[in-house]
Amino acid sequence: MSGLLRMIFVLGVAAVAAATIGPSSAKAGLLSCGTSVERPFAAWGDMSPYTIAPNGDLSSGTLGWSLSGGAKVVAENNSLRSGANSVSLPSGASATSPAACVKLADPASRFFLRSTSGTGKVKVDIQYKSAVGLLTVTTNLGYTTAGTAWQPSPKYGHVLANILGTLALNSKLSANLRFKFTAVSGSFMVDDLFVDPLIQI
Repeated sequence: MSGLLRMIFVLGVAAVAAATIGPSSAKAGLLSCGTSVERPFAAWGDMSPYTIAPNGDLSSGTLGWSLSGGAKVVAENNSLRSGANSVSLPSGASATSPAACVKLADPASRFFLRSTSGTGKVKVDIQYKSAVGLLTVTTNLGYTTAGTAWQPSPKYGHVLANILGTLALNSKLSANLRFKFTAVSGSFMVDDLFVDPLIQI
């Protein structure tokens, strides 16, 4: 399914649902898990509203995160946003975020990163339960790199994962996505994982 067809499908479902329940209920969270928003990427021309993922700023340390290969939470914060911590990824290390609630109108995610050594790249994967809710599916969203200064990642769309995750025998019409960051080569810092609600709360 192409990106355009996915978005048309999502918008169609969202429109039908919104028409059925009314705008006030839609804003209450039927279509989006976002409860409060900010625009952390406005300085780079991205005016979309975002909501921080659960412990996406690592303010609670390692809570909910799975770390491997030498990854660790350190007291160095993304200088472009207030906070205290970030996750350090030496070459070959991985960090998987806590599960983030997403619904049909939460179509994309973005984060901040910087390189600390070498000119390598970070692999970005997304994990969710299959339609029967038993098997964890991992899908690659892409790769990114960075200079030594903090900068935003590309915007990663995950509409199909939202749809398939929502179908995992879930009565709340939402999916739980986890984001996995792997330093394929070089070393990096990652901080402030955001989800982009299509509908502004």
